Amino acid sequence: MQSLSVQPVDEVGFTLYFYAFTDEQPPVADLQAVVNRSWTYQRPFNILEVQHLHGDVTVDRVPVGGAGYGGFMVSGVDVLSDNLLGLVASNTI
Repeated sequence: MQSLSVQPVDEVGFTLYFYAFTDEQPPVADLQAVVNRSWTYQRPFNILEVQHLHGDVTVDRVPVGGAGYGGFMVSGVDVLSDNLLGLVASNTI
């Protein structure tokens, strides 16, 4: 699994990370380049999007049965890395 794009959205306090199992390379080597964002969204394969919240940003959960994105929340990059690596190793994602 490789990183395709890293998009900081500092004005609202988060960074988006995009990963996929692919040999394709983003059009610009700098993963923060804006052109990589639209390229990533147009790929014909599944992409894992991870949102890292900066500082004290909080997120309200989507109510059960409500519209919106699902996911899991973890505290700390080490926890996320361990969970993500476990999923990748088992080909769960």
